[in-house]
Amino acid sequence: MRVGFVVGKKIGGAVLRNRTKRVLKETLRVIDLDICGSFDILLVVRKDCGVLKIPDLREELKDKFPYLLS
Repeated sequence: MRVGFVVGKKIGGAVLRNRTKRVLKETLRVIDLDICGSFDILLVVRKDCGVLKIPDLREELKDKFPYLLS
C-alpha cells in the first residue's frame, strides 16, 4: 500500500506543513490497517487538519475509512 499526502501552502509555512505530514505518517503507522490487496491512497489536507492531534486524527480517519481500519 502506498500513501501520499498533499499539504498546500494554505495550511501555513513550511514548518507547519512538514509537521502535518509527520503527524499523518505517525498516525498511519500507529493505526492497524486491515487491507486486502494493494491500494494507493492520497490524503488531501485541508486548513483545519493542521491543529489535530494524533488521537483526534485517528478517529477522523476511522470515520472516513471504516472499511480500511480495524
